[in-house]
Amino acid sequence: MGVQATPPMSGAVLGGLEGVKQRLASPSVAQRVAALKEALKYGQAGLDLVIHILEDESPLLQQSAYYLLRQQAEEKAEQALPKTWV
Repeated sequence: MGVQATPPMSGAVLGGLEGVKQRLASPSVAQRVAALKEALKYGQAGLDLVIHILEDESPLLQQSAYYLLRQQAEEKAEQALPKTWV
């Protein structure tokens, strides 16, 4: 009671896009990277989340988002990529 623990990556968490958003707010970088990969399953809203992570303070998350976006065929993903990284 009163203790907040990070749920295990394989544990049950809130599902859908809300679950992805919740894991993106996690202090665990590993959970946030996993959430990035899952976000792309949710269409435009998920793509927008991945694009937003390009501005994250964590270089590991920025790099993960960059590589995920490079694999997308959507023009919005290509336009979001920092030109200095391409």
